[in-house]
Amino acid sequence: MYPDLSYLFHDLIGTAPDNWLSIFKTFGFVLALSFLVSALVFNIELRRKAREGFYAPVSVSFTEGLPATGGEIFANALAGLLIAGKGFYAYQHYGEFRIDPASVILSGKLHWIAGIIGAAVLAGITWWDGKRRSKNPPVTVERQLYPHDRLSEMTVMAAIGGILGAKIFDLFDNWESFLEDPVGALTSGGGLAFLAGW
Repeated sequence: MYPDLSYLFHDLIGTAPDNWLSIFKTFGFVLALSFLVSALVFNIELRRKAREGFYAPVSVSFTEGLPATGGEIFANALAGLLIAGKGFYAYQHYGEFRIDPASVILSGKLHWIAGIIGAAVLAGITWWDGKRRSKNPPVTVERQLYPHDRLSEMTVMAAIGGILGAKIFDLFDNWESFLEDPVGALTSGGGLAFLAGW
C-alpha cells in the first residue's frame, strides 16, 4: 500500500513523490471513499426496497421559516475556527503536517487569527442565511420520509462511530502506551492505520 497519494501518482504518471499530494494519506483517502461508495450502494438498495413496498414512510413535522438558532451559529463558528485555524497552521507548517497530519488535526495547534476570522465568517453566513429564509409566522409542514431520506445522517454517524471505535480499540490494545502518555496516544494516528496507511 502506498503511504500517500504522491507515491501513487508517482507510479501512475511519474510526478515527484513527497509533493503536495502527500498530505492525503492513502488509508484515510480510501476510508473516505469507502464511506461514500457504501452510502451510494445503500441508497440504491433502500430506494429499491421502498419501491417494492418493504419500507413504509414515516410522517414527520417540520417547521419552516425559523431563524438560525444559537446552536447552529455556534456549531458553524466552531467549524470555521477549526477549518481556517488548522488549515492555515498546516499551510504554514507543511513539513510537520505532511509527516504526521494527526499531530496537527487532533491537537490544540491552531493559527488563532485565521481561526477567529473563519469563525466570524461562518457564524455571519449562518445568521444571514437564517434571516433570509425566515418567515413570519413560521410554517409547520408534514413530510413523508423514507429510510433513504435519512442516509446522510446514517453515513455521518457510521463514519464517526467507526473512527472513534477504531481509536478506542487502539487505546485498549495499547493500554501501557496510553497510560504512559495519554495525550500523545489520543492525538496520534494510532488505530487509524493499516500497513503503510496513516
